Amino acid sequence: MRYTRRFWYEVRCALFASWGTPYCRRYKLEDKLGISIAMKAIREQNALPLKYRKITSYIGFSGVCLGLLLFVQLSSIVLYWFGVEPDIPLRIQFSSELLFALFLGAQLASLILSLYIGVVCIAGVFSLIMCILGKFTKREAILYTFLSRFPSSWKAMHSSL
Repeated sequence: MRYTRRFWYEVRCALFASWGTPYCRRYKLEDKLGISIAMKAIREQNALPLKYRKITSYIGFSGVCLGLLLFVQLSSIVLYWFGVEPDIPLRIQFSSELLFALFLGAQLASLILSLYIGVVCIAGVFSLIMCILGKFTKREAILYTFLSRFPSSWKAMHSSL
């Protein structure tokens, strides 16, 4: 008799449950949608000294402002694609709920994308400057720009306090 992947998955989940494994680890929920990356970045930022927390907050705020400006431009493109007139109510313009849901999904996706692009642009400029000054290595600059991983020198300073 041959067992399916689903069977072994359920066996593994049952074993985890019997061992008392936390729900998130049992079903690997923290790996979904990059939530674990965001939560780890928040925990690491809270562990930084105040000076570096402020720098990171300023970079994040500037990136969000740039991202909102990008969202306004991207939103106008999405409005054009769906043929939405700004002076007519949306419920009159969309004939089906599916089309309205697609429009809202496109707006939400453009918001998330533009915020990420804005933060990456500002963090990339900061990382480039720090790399030129010799404070970041290339690897640290890339990790800081795209994944919000802080340089080891920032963490080492905190551990010596």
